[in-house]
Parts: sequence; C-alpha cells; structure tokens
Amino acid sequence: MSRILSARQARALERIGDILIPGVDGFPSFSRTGSIAHVDPLLEVTPAEDVAGLKVLLTVLSFLPAALLAGFLRMVRREDRAPGLLAGAFRNIHIGLKGLVMSLYYSNRAGAGYAGPKVHALMDYELRVVKP
Repeated sequence: MSRILSARQARALERIGDILIPGVDGFPSFSRTGSIAHVDPLLEVTPAEDVAGLKVLLTVLSFLPAALLAGFLRMVRREDRAPGLLAGAFRNIHIGLKGLVMSLYYSNRAGAGYAGPKVHALMDYELRVVKP
C-alpha cells in the first residue's frame, strides 16, 4: 500500500484516523474512504527526520489496544495539562497526527475500493476558479 510506511504503521495510522474521524452524520469513516492510499505524496514532502519520528511513533502505537490508543490521543490533545517538556512533545504529536489524518481525509482523494460519495460532495464544497 505505502512505499514509506510499513503495513503495521499504515494500519496504526488508519486506526488513529478512525478515532479522529469515526464517520458520523452521513460522512464515511477515515478508513472507509481509503484515503490512506495517498499518504506517500504527503510524506515525500515531509522532512526525513519527521517521517522517521512518525514511523517510530506509529510502530509503538500499533501495539496499543483500541481503548489505550484512544486514551493516548485524548492525552496528547490536552497538552495544556502536561508537565514541562512533555507539553511540547504532546503538542507536536497531536498536531502531526491530526494534520496528517485531516489532510488525507479532506483531500477528497479516496482509495480504489471506495464507491461512496466523496467528502467534498458530502460537504457541498466545490473548488473552482472564477475568471473576472
């Protein structure tokens, strides 16, 4: 699936995506869209040291059961309650994971197996150029 992430890392990212975007009110879940199939173009323009850190983090998170993974995501989201040095690390983890998931989901790109309506159509969003 990905040339950059291992299958385990990609599955962890997909699980994180489903926690952040579970699919409600007619919108598909993150995993249902298959947008993770388009992760490589995003990671190719990401600094190598950030990708390396992401891969380590995803590998570690891949071993957590669903409840602990959700708890970890809640914890890093509340970085304002973390002590000292952890606050910055939690902020970076939260922004990095959420940014990657949201970028993939709202890119309007789906995986080959997704037959449902695209996210932009569900949002009634149309990007266009209007010439004066």
